[in-house]
Amino acid sequence: QRSSSEGTLSVEQPIQVPFLSSTLTPHLTLHHYDVEYHGSDDTWNFSLKHELDLKLIQLDAWLRTGTAYKLPSFWQMFWVSSAFAEGDPTLKPEHSNDFETGIRLSLKQAQEPWFSVRSYSQEYQDLITWKRGYGNRFYPVNLHSATISGLSFSSGLSLVENHINISANHTITDPINQTPGPNSEGNYLPFRPLGNTSINLDANFKTMLVSLTYHEQRRTYIREANTKWLDPFHKLDLAFSHRQSFPIFELMTTLRIDNLSDKQYEVLERFPKPGRYSEINLKIKF
Repeated sequence: QRSSSEGTLSVEQPIQVPFLSSTLTPHLTLHHYDVEYHGSDDTWNFSLKHELDLKLIQLDAWLRTGTAYKLPSFWQMFWVSSAFAEGDPTLKPEHSNDFETGIRLSLKQAQEPWFSVRSYSQEYQDLITWKRGYGNRFYPVNLHSATISGLSFSSGLSLVENHINISANHTITDPINQTPGPNSEGNYLPFRPLGNTSINLDANFKTMLVSLTYHEQRRTYIREANTKWLDPFHKLDLAFSHRQSFPIFELMTTLRIDNLSDKQYEVLERFPKPGRYSEINLKIKF
């Protein structure tokens, strides 16, 4: 058990810009951590958001920058030694410098279409990752330095009086190991996909809800030297829910079919995910 204390100071002041029909909102947060065994640390975060409200569109733009501090998790430190993995109680906290900027455009129409673009970059010191070692067991280590940057595109709209909602996201990730060494510096970080795509369709009609989800994941490296990787994969999930009311309770029945196309894939080496499978859930609310 470890004791900790923390304090936060947050300041925000919206500023109206009349001639642009917009609002400019700066926000500053200061955070202090004091954790037993790991000492104390201070972080700060500053964001600036601009909201432009016009007759036909809503345009939001933002910029965020600051620092972050993350303690090792309980499992990373104290995973009981097994044939699969072993923890490390000497792990150090992660530190990072973060930057993000983005823009979101919404059209004031019945379908409420919107589109956003977000760019981010994180520079890490002592990033915690898992390595495969002797006996093929995984163990956590602190990397000297790493950078994770990416670009994310998202969009969505509503149809049939908001009964059908469609959303999509495509993210490209560039996780680079900056730790000096012939098998590390400049290589992709292991266990971090190089991107993913998702498309969601939700149809809600009175007592019925149907949800269809498509997910695609790009290549994932599983060795520090980038000599092995998990192949890209895609899958389709379907869920159907029905709500029925009775005098004294409400019954929600949900049928889920995951991996509808029965794809064979792995998200962890030598641990294949199941093929197509289904489940039924019953929820009673009094």
